[in-house]
Amino acid sequence: MIVKCVRAGVHELKQINELMYRSKSYWGYDKAFMDKFMQLFQMTTDYLEKNTVQLFCERNTEKPEKVMGFYSFSIRNKESELDNFFIDLDYIGKGFGKKMWSMMVEDFKSNGVSRFKLWSDPGAEPFYKKMGCIKIGVKKSPMMPNRYPIIFEYKI
Repeated sequence: MIVKCVRAGVHELKQINELMYRSKSYWGYDKAFMDKFMQLFQMTTDYLEKNTVQLFCERNTEKPEKVMGFYSFSIRNKESELDNFFIDLDYIGKGFGKKMWSMMVEDFKSNGVSRFKLWSDPGAEPFYKKMGCIKIGVKKSPMMPNRYPIIFEYKI
């Protein structure tokens, strides 16, 4: 299967947010948690216009391209952060996350980035460690009072 990354447009916001919801719900969160998550972290037009948002797509000449995942990152004052990294449910555990990660790292490099930080869902921690991320701390979550997501750093 041939895959590629393409820059997301405002017309794809609904599709991006639906994919984000499906992917995050993979970890078994209830509806109340998911609704709060989307309220706080959904992709917005403002975010999309100011940051890098890439769709990870299946490239097939016989049918329209299928969005398999997306990532987004921000660069502010020489600080870079991976804000979103989501794979659709049909593609989790099949090596596509690793492929999207490699393409994303190249995207960071082309933007002059040598390292970046990210927050990790507890369920995704093994994936980020496997990709070479190093735990540098925790941060209080706006989701729940006793939730402290891991902060990772990745050096390119």
